[in-house]
Amino acid sequence: RSTPLYSSAASDVYKRQSVDWPSCNFWREQAKEFPDSKILLTLRDPSDWYESIMNTIYPSSKKFADSKEKKERDFGLWAMEMIWESVFEGKMEDRSYVIGKFEKHNEQVIKEVPSERLLVVEAADGWGSLCEFLEVPIPKTVFPKVNTTEQFLSGSSEVSAKTGVYEND
Repeated sequence: RSTPLYSSAASDVYKRQSVDWPSCNFWREQAKEFPDSKILLTLRDPSDWYESIMNTIYPSSKKFADSKEKKERDFGLWAMEMIWESVFEGKMEDRSYVIGKFEKHNEQVIKEVPSERLLVVEAADGWGSLCEFLEVPIPKTVFPKVNTTEQFLSGSSEVSAKTGVYEND
């Protein structure tokens, strides 16, 4: 956890926004480094979340880790270490354990982040509370539903295009 994440060129990106893994592993460090930042915690049903990762990003990480191509293998091994080993201690097949870690993470964020900096939201909530929290106008477009398991497996999501994990694999 002593990674000098914010002293590098990546710092410029983290000053604007940071989402998903691996950044969620460093939410405390980010909150401390950027004390004026707002933090969004997106909740979802833990069982649905588990099914999603077990059908998308977890197998893609394993696929890359087993690749014969050095760049892909390095990425896969990094993902396995950064996410699956460090957070879930290699127990991804233990559904109850993994869901417990997921729920504890959410509880810790809610408990530790001051309420004026935190918005706890579900994607189904749409634009309203999100735009109010960020102090921006509500877009005239429908709230997007992207990066679904179906999109990932069909190859139509940005993530699946980058990871190469599709339903027919």
